[in-house]
Amino acid sequence: MKLLITYLLVSFSFLSSAQSYLDLNFRYQGENVYIQNPFANLRPGFCADSVFVNDSLIKVEINDSAFEIDLSNVGLEIGQLIYIKVFHQNDCLPKVLNTNWGRPRSTFEIEDISIDTNGILKWSTTNEQGKLTYIVEQYRWNKWIKVSEVVGKGLPTLNEYKDTIALHSGLNKIRVKQPNNFEKSRISKTIEVYSPMPDCFPKRISVTPGYKIEFEQETLYEVFDKDGNLIKKGWNKVIDCSNLKKGIYFLNYDNKTGEVFRIKRN
Repeated sequence: MKLLITYLLVSFSFLSSAQSYLDLNFRYQGENVYIQNPFANLRPGFCADSVFVNDSLIKVEINDSAFEIDLSNVGLEIGQLIYIKVFHQNDCLPKVLNTNWGRPRSTFEIEDISIDTNGILKWSTTNEQGKLTYIVEQYRWNKWIKVSEVVGKGLPTLNEYKDTIALHSGLNKIRVKQPNNFEKSRISKTIEVYSPMPDCFPKRISVTPGYKIEFEQETLYEVFDKDGNLIKKGWNKVIDCSNLKKGIYFLNYDNKTGEVFRIKRN
């Protein structure tokens, strides 16, 4: 009898250890999960055995090479934490097919956005579903350029943000946007502020013997070669051109576009 009990315990332990589970933890975004289900190697049939959602067994058709975990009838709210366990044999491994599952959508709504003449940008939002990054953009040189990033709080209630923007002389245009995992980026309205700072000009547009361009004040700049390749950018009062080859270059700075300068070398 003792031998029989010992045999049964060992057999049960072996069967239990023959199974693992795929562990998926994320915030529900209204999407179902699709699982690739290979054949098991050491037994007939497919790899997966059962699926649990938030510790509750749910009905899933697992006898196929791929199956869907339908979360629409589980009573979940958007943004709610969810835990999925796909139990399977140790000799095989199911895999998630839709790689966007659990990624938050950009759903923010702007409650208020403003900027002052010192470049202090403030905005507040509601209806965020996840911690997505806000990208602050400024319209310079006939294009929108990224000037900073701010991590979103991801709360459906009121979220408040603050950032400092380096304004150029004249009229400035600013907006914030969030890249979206499912659709196009979500973008705020454009706000404007007129900066009282004087126009920025180089002390000399021709390159000095030390191959530097000097400005009257610090400024954002870009340098392109004759083929349109961006080779330098930054925020400074001086651009070090000592590593540039002989040739013609184009300079964007402050709110000026396409200034030309030439590097002359012996």
